[in-house]
Amino acid sequence: MDLDGILNADLTASFAMDDIDKERYENVNSSGSASLSNFNYASEEMANPVKISKAVLKFNPGSVDLQEFSMKTGETDAQLNGTLQNLMGYLFKDQPIKGNFNLKSTTFSVNDFMVAEESSDNEEKEKKKSTAESSKQVEEAIKIPSFLDVNLNFTADKILYDNLTLTNGKGALSIKDEKATLQNISADIFGGNIGLNGSVSTKTETPKFDVQLSLNKIGIAESLQEMELLKSLAPIAQAFVGDLTTKIDLNGDLTKDLSPIYSSLSGSGLAEILNATVQKNELSFVSQLDEKLDFINLNDVKLKDLTTQFSFSDGGVDFKPFNFNLHKDIKAEIKGRHTFDNELDYKMDLDIPVKYLGKEISKQLAKLTEDEVENMKVDLPIKFSGGIKKPKISVDMKAATKELTDEIIAKQKGKLEDKAKDKAKDLLDGFLKDDKEEQEKDSLTTEEKDKKEKKEEEKSNKDKAKDKAKDALKDIFGKKNK
Repeated sequence: MDLDGILNADLTASFAMDDIDKERYENVNSSGSASLSNFNYASEEMANPVKISKAVLKFNPGSVDLQEFSMKTGETDAQLNGTLQNLMGYLFKDQPIKGNFNLKSTTFSVNDFMVAEESSDNEEKEKKKSTAESSKQVEEAIKIPSFLDVNLNFTADKILYDNLTLTNGKGALSIKDEKATLQNISADIFGGNIGLNGSVSTKTETPKFDVQLSLNKIGIAESLQEMELLKSLAPIAQAFVGDLTTKIDLNGDLTKDLSPIYSSLSGSGLAEILNATVQKNELSFVSQLDEKLDFINLNDVKLKDLTTQFSFSDGGVDFKPFNFNLHKDIKAEIKGRHTFDNELDYKMDLDIPVKYLGKEISKQLAKLTEDEVENMKVDLPIKFSGGIKKPKISVDMKAATKELTDEIIAKQKGKLEDKAKDKAKDLLDGFLKDDKEEQEKDSLTTEEKDKKEKKEEEKSNKDKAKDKAKDALKDIFGKKNK
């Protein structure tokens, strides 16, 4: 540890080392004040020397108030205030600095607080140093400082992390036991906003992380260009220009320079393309698909409010089926997965009007009416495999042709069945009509017969009556003649 600067102090302190060892800071009696100016501090656990232009401390029993603190290290400038709880333990017993602070910064570089630590032992290092021709290099690891046990609320005009630049940053950071925990971090990036909660730990041999990341209304092209993680999650999106919102819950292992080890990743996410157009020449995957689908120009495709869910496992990303309109009358569904090596295994099903298939199914189309050609649709399966730069795209026209043929056969069968039904109906109607007429005829014949018999009976009765009358008259007149 190297110290250099001007210290002015007017303080008194009394304590027992046993209280320091057992962190009984309330037993440390201290009072007074101290100030630092032009103070330089260098340590193996800091990436760059720390330059403190001014610091003002007030000593109280058991704690120290940091009333003013202006510092710079690397690209970072910071103004802090807060409370230290164990300054004596840090100074005399190499214990962690404990405290709560508020920080304001114009530029805050996260990498300024990550130190590269040589992981080889001294003997190995000396051996490597003495072997100038050796192609092997000492492996270095970025470590979160072990001497920090602090809580920090911060605001920063600009935050630098890796190759990213974030603005209007704010949130809370706690560092303890070589673990950094981020809470309610927010900043502007890629024309939108980022939100972050999670942790990174470098205590174990293999660093680990667990984060919940939200990106709201960010530019797709810029974000995929600058964030390797996003490019690995959705390589196909490299052909999109527009805005994206996504939420990702992700955990896994990190390399010694704190980059994700993709084969270890697990978690899930939700992505929504708010609006986007396709630039087919940006990705051979898309340009090849455009060549195979000659009935549509993919540059004319406009995506809006497209939502998909995905998960991470076995070194890849699995996408659940999601739907969108490829054209005004063509619907698409995509599902499948890709590895972080960009090996594809996707299937896209197009619900497509048969009129777009043209010469490929001309014989079948000839069997349809104009109205049927205009309105009938079939499923066109498309398979994607191989690497994203040299993909294999298979359009299953046979499946579409078979579906159309089956549909035509079904329609023709239906037409024949309808004709048979109509003919059977006509025959049945004719039969029923004849039967009805026969019944009516039989009914009419019976009625006429009954009338005739009744009439004949009435006539017979009248004739009998006449005969009786004649007989009676004969009797009367016959008697008179006698």
